[in-house]
Amino acid sequence: MVWQGKMTSTGGAHRGGEKMSEQHPSQTLRTLLAQPTRCRRYDGRVAVVTGAAQGLGRVIAKRLAEEGARLVVCDIPEDRLEVAVRELREETGMPFLAVEGDLSEPGVADHMVARALDAYGQIDTLVNNAAALIRLRLIDFTEELMQKAVRWNVWNTLRCCKAVSPHMVERRFAASSTSAAKPGAPVRRFTRCSPASAKDL
Repeated sequence: MVWQGKMTSTGGAHRGGEKMSEQHPSQTLRTLLAQPTRCRRYDGRVAVVTGAAQGLGRVIAKRLAEEGARLVVCDIPEDRLEVAVRELREETGMPFLAVEGDLSEPGVADHMVARALDAYGQIDTLVNNAAALIRLRLIDFTEELMQKAVRWNVWNTLRCCKAVSPHMVERRFAASSTSAAKPGAPVRRFTRCSPASAKDL
């Protein structure tokens, strides 16, 4: 899911003991985003990307930086996140702030937003990329797995949107996008609201 703003979102990875894997973009999308860009539409903006240590989240973070954004990236595996941030700084020449944590847990999203505002003073775009894909038929889900699926695919997104909304509403502009797909089949929705209706978020 994406909240872009002056708000944005999509799906990353959550690691656990169960069979979980990251949602990967199609090869076409990977190829497209790998192309150099001269577009600078994010100059002066700040973007937050969750699930950004690898895969699609890392690709999104890199492209936003290439287009001029300063980045806040969040993921659970701290060591992998630090490596990704170091590489992305070298590849783009843009500032990246790494925030480690499980966004499905209370308070973690608020901490991430506070760190972002302390570092940059604003948030213009939120990309909710962190998610978990549990490769089982619904009939095979245990109660524990269903609870984990909800926590890692719903609560993290809701907590991030709630944490960032007061700041984005204060800036009086909001746009929302959702992106959900199985590997190789991206599907997106994008909606935009006027400044007058941003207060209703």
